[in-house]
Amino acid sequence: MAGLLDDTPPPPVTMDSVEELRTYLWQQHQITVDADDPVLLVHTILRLSLDEQRRINDQYNRALSQTVRDASQDFTTDVLAAIEAFKAEALGDVVRERIKTMNETAEMAEDAIRQFSRLLRTQKILTTLNIVAVVFVVGVLSALTL
Repeated sequence: MAGLLDDTPPPPVTMDSVEELRTYLWQQHQITVDADDPVLLVHTILRLSLDEQRRINDQYNRALSQTVRDASQDFTTDVLAAIEAFKAEALGDVVRERIKTMNETAEMAEDAIRQFSRLLRTQKILTTLNIVAVVFVVGVLSALTL
């Protein structure tokens, strides 16, 4: 015979409103939580915190993207200028020095791209940790209401 825990519904992907949370708690525990229950304040606080974190992440992404675009544009301008200078000069020591500088600049650009990728991975990890923390707190609160 299947027990009550065997038939529990899966949690919804999002619980954006207090009503969705109350409905889920009813489905999960057959307990009605009043709309003015102070425990629901925690859900609202966590929801606001998560929304604020998303806003900060979006702002950070935009700023970081703009910085990368600016750096790429500067790099492209520098490379085009170096190519034009290369065309104007004859082969010799000066050209070898320019090629060396262009190679160093290309290495710097690759390093900047690697750093950008690391920053994006870090941001993804932090966002995931925030979401896991919210789910954990909601789970703890659900367990405490039992």
